[in-house]
Order: sequence, then structure tokens, then C-alpha cells
Amino acid sequence: DEAYHIVKQRLFTQPDAAALAAIGATARAYVELYRKYTDDFPREARDPAYEDRIKRTYPIHPELFDTLYEEWSSLERFQRTRGVLRLMSTVIHALWTGEDASPLIMPGSIPLATANVNAELTQYLQDSWKAIIDADVDGANSEPARIDTAKPLFGQRALTKRLARTVFFGAAPTVAPGSIHKGIGTQRVFLGTAIPGDVPGNFHAALTQLGDRATYFYSGSGKYWYDVQPNITRTAKDQAERLHVEEVWAEIARRLQGQARTRGDFAGVHVCPETAADIPDTDEARLVILHPKVAHRRSTESAAKDFARHATEHRGNANRTNRNMVVYLAADETRLAELDSATRDYLGWKHVLDSEADLDLTQNQRNQAAQRQAQADQTVSARLLQTFIWALVPTQPDPGAPFVIREAKVEGQSEALAERVSRRLGNDGDLSTRQAAATIQLAINRVPQIWQQGHVSLGSLWGLYRQYPYMPRLRDRRVLDEGITDLPMIWQTDAFALATGYDDAAGRYTGLWTPDDRGAAPPASDSLLIVRPEVALRQRDAEVPRSPTTPADGDSDASSGTTARRDHRPDIVYPKAKTRFYGVKTLNPERIALDFRNVAEEVIAHLRADIGTTLTVRIEIEATDTSGFQEGKIRTVSENARTLKFDQSGFEED
Repeated sequence: DEAYHIVKQRLFTQPDAAALAAIGATARAYVELYRKYTDDFPREARDPAYEDRIKRTYPIHPELFDTLYEEWSSLERFQRTRGVLRLMSTVIHALWTGEDASPLIMPGSIPLATANVNAELTQYLQDSWKAIIDADVDGANSEPARIDTAKPLFGQRALTKRLARTVFFGAAPTVAPGSIHKGIGTQRVFLGTAIPGDVPGNFHAALTQLGDRATYFYSGSGKYWYDVQPNITRTAKDQAERLHVEEVWAEIARRLQGQARTRGDFAGVHVCPETAADIPDTDEARLVILHPKVAHRRSTESAAKDFARHATEHRGNANRTNRNMVVYLAADETRLAELDSATRDYLGWKHVLDSEADLDLTQNQRNQAAQRQAQADQTVSARLLQTFIWALVPTQPDPGAPFVIREAKVEGQSEALAERVSRRLGNDGDLSTRQAAATIQLAINRVPQIWQQGHVSLGSLWGLYRQYPYMPRLRDRRVLDEGITDLPMIWQTDAFALATGYDDAAGRYTGLWTPDDRGAAPPASDSLLIVRPEVALRQRDAEVPRSPTTPADGDSDASSGTTARRDHRPDIVYPKAKTRFYGVKTLNPERIALDFRNVAEEVIAHLRADIGTTLTVRIEIEATDTSGFQEGKIRTVSENARTLKFDQSGFEED
């Protein structure tokens, strides 16, 4: 109280009645602000006694005096009476000459950018504080000024600058050597900054911006402070900004690789191929998740569409055979910037943790970095799903038209991109895991040339399905096989008949089968014939002999309870199914890995895809050196062969 009186007596005139009324109104307005936002200010600031304190210390806010006497007076060279009087004289003079219109002089009002005020405060601190104030606290080129300029909502009331001043003034003495408790609590920051008309909700956003952009600004455990050491937030941000776009893409591609483990309704998922040559040309439906560098924008020609169009037509220098077996997923060009930003943030914090020893992090800093990295990791994962939303589907309206790339927006709740795409394409009819015989008949009828001979082999039909985008897109050959052999009873209009062969000399089908026949349908094989229903019916009519004792076609025989047509048909014997595959291939010693990969993708992958298939793969190695192998090499190869548990191995003489 004595200090208040000294400052007021030396620096201000005594108020008259009108001034006392204005002072009372000001004090009341402040306390009403504190009561309106009860969670943002200390409890004592809402009491009637605090209103009296404001009247007594007017025009200086009580928080400013409290900070001087509780924090600054703890510094060794700071004098409670003379130091306070000299500092306040300097501050008040700067505000008076600057025509400051604030209702009270508060910690957030102190013009730290003014040379005299700056010198008066920093004489009690390390010399490095002057540069910190210029960069991160106050001044035309300081970070708070840039934030206020970029955000008009803040800039209209110089919100970030006032908060930065309050944090510095309240916390600078606490970071001096020997101090135990660093920082100033959130409520005290708000108390030293807020004036009637402010919305404290904006204070939180401004402090967050300051923490993200200022080099020496710290926060933790509900407190804020400036320090002479650069903060790790700025270190992480600087690292994020230095990253080359290729490094960001590499991290995105790494995360997308995890999406290949969940296939949805696809036989395989391929992630970020560099060229069309990296996409296998197989007869199974595959999803290709494109590299982020080839993104797509709605209803436009894009790099992603160009890539999809080229990859559908070509694999490397050769033409792609299975053009109807690939679907693409591309990133949204407008959302890619958000994913880029989140990925940079994650990599920046990862760099901080990886450089823990070099940065000499404290335990608090390590905890902060780990928490921020975890938050950034979750953000990247979420934005990844929000960014890769465009399915690019090769489509051909009719057999005579060129194919086009149609876009479809893919969204959903699944964490797996392949499942989202599967659901969308399944709903649109662009990917099928089941195919009814009636649907197969409709697909065949779209291309009349298929029925020219009255039949088509299953192998040839599957060739059309996998090659041409005007046909339905099936997951794999099994879908067609199951649809072909599961015929409805009204096959004459909704499906077709089956036959094991065609006798050109006799002009008839062998092993002709319809759902009306006894026994199961013939096994699906490339040579199985799919026969037009009217052609099959003509042969059936010719096979049934007519006699006075034979009932008319379709009439029931009372004694047997079956039709005459069925009674005159013998059981059909089908060729045995092939149950074993074997193959031998000599690999080029100059490109063993490439040759083996091709064998794995083009042969082994198909064999192992069938449930119930027993697969055995053996490697046979033969090496000859006419001059004889050296003892060291013999020993090394023999030991490695034993370690790898070769079934047989050894060196021989001629």
C-alpha cells in the first residue's frame, strides 16, 4: 500500500469528484468482466474487495504491482521502492507520449519496444533478453505483431502483443538462475491482459499461435514463459519447413504401405508405383493407390487420370492384357496441402525426439515432444483417409467406344482404403464378388459376336471379362466359374446351357448339360462351352425319339412321375478335373531376383490364392567351375547351406 501511495503521489494529481466517479466506473467494468468469465480469472478478482483495490491503485492495475513486488523484487539488484518508482515513471511517460488510451496501465500495456522501458527492465536480466524481446515479445517485426497482422480479429485489439507482454513481464523473473518455478499461470496471464470488451476465448487461440511460431516462448503444466533457450516447438517447426517435398511424400508413401495389408474385395493392393511397369498384369482385380505426386481434382483432367489411363493401356513398353482388372485411388489435390502440413509437423517432432541428445532436452521437453508427435501422428492418419478419396475406374460405354477414366468419390468409416473403395464400387456395380448366371447372360448379349457360333468357351469369355472395360469387373476367375455352374431352373430365358465339347463332324454338342439333367454341372475349365439356350433346346429336341408311346414334350409320365425327355437322357460323364501342376524354369543368373519375382507374381501367387491348394516350391542350384572352387568358398557356401537348412547340398568332383 505504501508503494501505491508513493507512485501516485509522485506521478499523478489527486482526482476530483468527477474523476472519482470515472474511476469507480472503470473498476466496476473490470470486475464485471471477471465475473462474466469466471473460469478464466482468479477467484479473488471476482470479489468486491478487488474492485476497491483497482480504485486505490488507479490508474495502475493491481496485477502489475503484485508482479513487481512478488516476482521482480526477488531479483538481486531490483529495489522495491526506488526500482518500482523509476520503472513506473519510465512506463507512464512512454504511454503518455504515445497517447495510449487503455483504461488501466496493465502488464499487457508495458511498451517493451520503447528503448527506455526496455533498458529499465532488462538491466536486471541477462543481456540476451533484449534480442528475445525484439524477436518474440514486442516490436514492429516481432512474432506477436506478425500474428496480429495476419489475423484481423487479433490485430484490432493488439491481442497477441498484449498477451506476449504479460507473459514476459510476469515470467521473466522466474526463469532467472536459481528459480524453482518457471512461468505464469493462464488465469494470471488473462488477468494482466484483459480489458473490458475482450473475449477471453480468443486468448487461448492467440497463445496457441504464439507457441507454434515464437522461438523462445514455452508452455507446459498450465503455465507460459519465455526462456533464453530456443523452444523445441520452434525447432520442430523449422525442421518441418526445411523438409523437401520428396521427404514428405516418402513418409506418406510409407504410411500407405500399411494399407496394402487390408485388401477389401480386391485380390491385391499396390501402393505408390513409380511407373506402370510396377503394376502386375494379372487376371485378378487389383487396387492401385497412386503416389501423392499424381493427385486428382474433381471433374478435371489431372495427373492422376493421365497415369491411370496410361497404366490401363500399358505395362512398361508392352500393352497391358488385363485392362479390366485395375482400379486406381488418387489423392484429392485440394486436401493434399493439409496432409502435407500435418506430415511435416509429424516429421518435425520426430526430428526433435531423434535429436534428443544433441538438443539436450529436459524431461519436460521430452514429454512435450512425445505428446506433440503422438498428436501429429493421429492427425496424419486421419488426413490420409480424408485425402485419398478419388477412385478412378476404367470404363467403356460399349464395345465400339474408347475406354475412359471415370471418377467416383470414396468415403466411409473404415480405416482401410481398400474396404472403402470396395464398398463404393460394389454399390456402383463396378466390382463384383458374385455374378449370377442371368447377369452373365446380359453381359454376353451386349456383344452379339460372342454368340456367333452358338457357344463360347469359358476361357474365351473370361478373356473378355479381364481384358475389356465394357464387361463387368469381377474379383477373379472364381467369381465367373461359380456363376457359370450355378444355373437357375428357368435357364431357357435367364441363362444358358453347358457342354464339354463340340463335334464338328456331327454338328452337335458333347456332354450337353442343363439344370433339367440329372447329376451336377460339369467342372469349370477353359474348354467348357457356354451354349445359347435356343441352340441347346434344338439339340435336346433332336435327341428325344418320337413314338406313339412317348408322351409329348414336357408331358408327365404317370408311372414314373418324370418327363419323357428326362427319361431318355443318359447320365453325362465328364472328363476328370486336373488336380496337379508342376513347372521348371531356369533363371537368368544376371537377374535372378527379377526372374524369381516374376515367377512369384505371375504363377505362385495364383496357385496359393485358392483355399485348399497345397503348394510346394523348391529351389535347385547348380554351379560349375572347371578350375575348381577355392577352399574358402567351399567352406562358406557349405556352412550357409547348413544354416539355411537346405534339403540337399554339397560339392562334387568331375
